[in-house]
Amino acid sequence: MQRRAVRAVRDVAAKLTARSRPGTGRPIVLVHGGLADAPAWRKVTERLEPARPLLVPNRRGRRGSTDPDASYSVQSEVNDLLAWVSTLPRPVDVVAHSLGGLIATEAVRQGAPAASLTLYDPVARPFADDAARAAIRRATDAGDLDAVVALINTAVSGYAEAHVARLRATRAWAPLVEPAGPAAAELEAIAAFEPPWADYGKLGVPVTLIAGEHTVHRPPYGESVAAFQRALGVDVLVLEGQDHIAHVAAPELLADTIAAHLPAG
Repeated sequence: MQRRAVRAVRDVAAKLTARSRPGTGRPIVLVHGGLADAPAWRKVTERLEPARPLLVPNRRGRRGSTDPDASYSVQSEVNDLLAWVSTLPRPVDVVAHSLGGLIATEAVRQGAPAASLTLYDPVARPFADDAARAAIRRATDAGDLDAVVALINTAVSGYAEAHVARLRATRAWAPLVEPAGPAAAELEAIAAFEPPWADYGKLGVPVTLIAGEHTVHRPPYGESVAAFQRALGVDVLVLEGQDHIAHVAAPELLADTIAAHLPAG
């Protein structure tokens, strides 16, 4: 994978970076979620259609991409994604996770030239409540990104402290902490954005909706997945034994599931 940088077409003040891979065929664009960056998806991308070109943008606040500012919103991220797609041969296959799923769906609605859209555990409001967002903002302002990740697991995702302790003891913890800086701004952006659900049923592209077995019926992820399912009119493919971070816990399973449902490219 190579490192690329581009300036967003709709926001000349923003510098954006990405990881890219050359290849032949229709490009794949992967939009990561929170507590992640392009390198966090390396094991998935290495296995996902390795002969095809692939682009993984580092969303704002990561790996040299401009930090979120006071004007940051879901639309900021949509504009960034549209800017990236404009640099590629068209159409593209879009794969997206968590907040990336909301961004990607909205970008396709706004005209991103997609041949297909694959969503893994996409999220939308209501997601994190006021108290959780306030606590995460305080931890962010204090520079305590370890606490940010812990709060996202407990106050947002509803996991017990014991779950956090087990996760903290694994190699998965540090890669979650490093890109946690934008989390507070991202949660505020989700809370402020009302998806135009009726329009999402009219995207005009094939959509695959994937969810972890342990998140599909668990708040807050289950409610979001159900909302996307209703709007898109598709079935949910369940990743057995997985929750919201299959790109870390089971990258081969996730890559193979995505690849099995991509149109030939």
